[in-house]
Amino acid sequence: MSETSEKSFGTIIGFHLLENGYLNVPKNGFDREHGDFGIVHQ
Repeated sequence: MSETSEKSFGTIIGFHLLENGYLNVPKNGFDREHGDFGIVHQ
């Protein structure tokens, strides 16, 4: 798969997930110490 096709595939999958209930969490949003996305569960 070419790099362009792979990026397009990732974009489509990401859009689908966000449209169906997934949340976009910042990369630093995962708390490794507690093993959760504390920023989301405020």
